[in-house]
Amino acid sequence: MDLSRLLALPLLLAAAAAGTGCVAFSGDTLEERRAYVREIRDEILVEAYEDDPSLRERVEEAPGYVAMNTGVIKILVPGIAKGFGVVVDNRTGKETFLSNWVILAGLGIEVCSRRGLVILETEEALRAVEEGGWDFGAEMSAGLKFGNFGGDLDTTSLGGDTEIIRYFQNGVSLHASLIWVHIGEYESLNRPADPGN
Repeated sequence: MDLSRLLALPLLLAAAAAGTGCVAFSGDTLEERRAYVREIRDEILVEAYEDDPSLRERVEEAPGYVAMNTGVIKILVPGIAKGFGVVVDNRTGKETFLSNWVILAGLGIEVCSRRGLVILETEEALRAVEEGGWDFGAEMSAGLKFGNFGGDLDTTSLGGDTEIIRYFQNGVSLHASLIWVHIGEYESLNRPADPGN
């Protein structure tokens, strides 16, 4: 088989799977979907503070933070991740709902769901997330977790004025990859609510 076809197949499978519910919303109305994202955010904060109580002060004193929920599928070399979350401006309390895509390239396998907390340590980092765009970095991950069984060890580096704390939810992961990350507004969640919705 042609090598390019061999490498393209896992990416097509990953893209199809990521688009069909690796990370899905709960709720029928706009407010229900927003409430679901806030619930996920609160769960991430609770887990983070239980794991490291010093994080509470760092999160609250930072200009802002991001809480993300992401599903990942990576087979052999290529991979893709898709998720949603919210960035919170601690100065004003403003919430901006986000979507994210991640392209991974590197040897390994990852089929999992994971959550992340990103502490935005400067106003410039906060504005950059609110405005959206692409970033480039590297990631290493090793994990096996189903329910309460297993654990993980992973590291993500994007540089800049951020601190990234990730929580492996369920699945399997063993890879080292270069990553291209796109974060942008989740337009349907940020639009004004209809009076009847």
